[in-house]
Amino acid sequence: MAAGDNKWVVDIRVQLEKNDAEMPPRKNQSIYRVPACIKELNSKVYKPQVVSFGPYHHGGPDVAPMEEHKRRALLHFLTKVRKPIDELVLAMAAEVQQLRDAYQGLDEKWKADKDEFFQMIILDGCFMHARDNAHRH
Repeated sequence: MAAGDNKWVVDIRVQLEKNDAEMPPRKNQSIYRVPACIKELNSKVYKPQVVSFGPYHHGGPDVAPMEEHKRRALLHFLTKVRKPIDELVLAMAAEVQQLRDAYQGLDEKWKADKDEFFQMIILDGCFMHARDNAHRH
């Protein structure tokens, strides 16, 4: 018996065609906010205490001291790869909108100020890279 002859296979095909016609295109979101009902169970668990990555908790008083370390990580990265900041910015510029679109419920602040979002992504990325490399060696 061929798979296409099974009733359930035909039903799935029909449902897929129906869904394709009815479903709006998916957003490119892949980074989501923790739902309030889950966060309320233990809000401390979802609030960064030392360092933040991305826009959701950026600039909070508990994580602000680490921003200087992020800047140093960027300087170290640029020195190590022997490339000017302009090359990094140029290489990443084409990806900024896609990165912004990845965040669910991005605050208006980050939508309005593309440059600040871009800087945050560069600093956070270089800091993560530095931490990852430190743990490998």
